[in-house]
Amino acid sequence: MTNIDSLLSSYQALSEEHAKQTEHQFVTIRQILDKRVKEIYDAFDHLLEDQCVALNRIVDTLRTDAGCILFTEGFQKFLGKLDHRKYSWEMDYIDIIRTQPSNWMLATFKLSIGLMDYKVIECTNAYDDEKFYTGYEHVVSLEIEGEKSPLLINHTPYDDQYIEECSLAEIIQECEEWDFESILESITEKEEEIQQLGREIAILVVYSISLFTLKPTVSVFEYNSLIPEKYLSWFAPPKISDDC
Repeated sequence: MTNIDSLLSSYQALSEEHAKQTEHQFVTIRQILDKRVKEIYDAFDHLLEDQCVALNRIVDTLRTDAGCILFTEGFQKFLGKLDHRKYSWEMDYIDIIRTQPSNWMLATFKLSIGLMDYKVIECTNAYDDEKFYTGYEHVVSLEIEGEKSPLLINHTPYDDQYIEECSLAEIIQECEEWDFESILESITEKEEEIQQLGREIAILVVYSISLFTLKPTVSVFEYNSLIPEKYLSWFAPPKISDDC
């Protein structure tokens, strides 16, 4: 009669030897990979630093001349994206969105506009009619002709990104509550032009959030080893018979 204990002991010894030899090889490979990955990161550190410098320059530009956004390709694409959404506000805003930004009143009047002091506030106890959720408020200061005012943009978990349709509607409403007239009356006395400028500024501010939230891009190396195909059948789940 075969001694099952000896068979099990033999199997266990083989398993331990396999683990010992393969683990040594795997540790060596990991060390080689870790060293090479570190070398790659070190070699391209300057690119990451350059990204940070570029982002800081973007923030500085928004602080001193946010109006330059109007003439960027990114802003034009943003307007095109808005144009394909279902709107809950007046047709006046769609007319603005479908107008070439270089023809906006902001471009015509050449207002001095600055955007600065961006931060995000997390609310972990927000609530709607269905449940509690984590909500966010994005705070940015808007400066027009030297007069600064803070602005809150609500962001709920139902939004895909920082810039969403509801955010635009809310910021437009916020802008209408500001004392724009005292700032803009020196530029134009026409009420419809003041309202138009307010709407254009609202769209500009919402788009700016996507610039404030840009982060440096860091590449990550991931590697998962695969079991050789010839061994896969050993790990397949047992077949269940239909005859049971």
